[in-house]
Amino acid sequence: MNRITKIFVMVTLSVLLSNFTYGEPSSSEKSIEVIGYAELEEGGKVAELQRQAIKDALKNALLLTNCTVEYKAVSEDLKLKSSSITFKSSGFVKSSKVTFSEFVTKTDPKLYKVVLQVIVVPVLKPVL
Repeated sequence: MNRITKIFVMVTLSVLLSNFTYGEPSSSEKSIEVIGYAELEEGGKVAELQRQAIKDALKNALLLTNCTVEYKAVSEDLKLKSSSITFKSSGFVKSSKVTFSEFVTKTDPKLYKVVLQVIVVPVLKPVL
């Protein structure tokens, strides 16, 4: 690799990596607090519960920041034959940080709860 190519690769990598650090959101980014839950099963491991709850919270973050709802209904002879609701979200989580976690034992089934501070970058798709 020649010297110019090496410099270009180093600059490109540093720019790409700098986009994945935790910090203040830019104008298109959204910083929100979200909650995720996981159901406590008999013999379940805490690490797996936390992973499931974090996954739920990250999904909720994407749905809260950039979500479209599509409703379809099919009717026949003035009667509803079928209906469906679809939620679509686009974007990505730039960073996340667990700010709180606990077991919620006053519910049935028992739950594990996490609270995350998340920075989400919405990806806006053109409307056709």
